[in-house]
Amino acid sequence: HLPAAYTSQTCHECGAADAASRGSQAEFICVACGHAANADINAARNIPASGTDASARRGAFASATPATVKSIGRLKRRRFSQRYNSLSLPTKRRAARQLPTTVPDVPK
Repeated sequence: HLPAAYTSQTCHECGAADAASRGSQAEFICVACGHAANADINAARNIPASGTDASARRGAFASATPATVKSIGRLKRRRFSQRYNSLSLPTKRRAARQLPTTVPDVPK
C-alpha cells in the first residue's frame, strides 16, 4: 500500500520513491531507473496501484492531452541527448558506423 502523499514521488516503472525524481512541477525522471514521464501522468498511474480511494473519484484525472504528449516527447528527447552526450568519442564513432547510410525505398 502506497501512501497517497508519495504517488507523485514514486516511479510507476520500478517503484522507487525519491523526492529528487521530481525535477520540476511538470516533469518526473526517476533517479533509480531513468524512467521519464509527465509528473501528473506518473502519479495517476500510481494511484490505482496504491489501493487508495482517490482512484474511485470520477474524473480525477483527464486523459493525456496533445500538450502532455508533446511534453513527454520533449522529456524523452532530452534524456536521450543527455545519455548520448555522456558517451565517449570512440563510442559515438562506433555508433555512427552502425547507422544505415541509405534510406530504404518505401513501396507506394
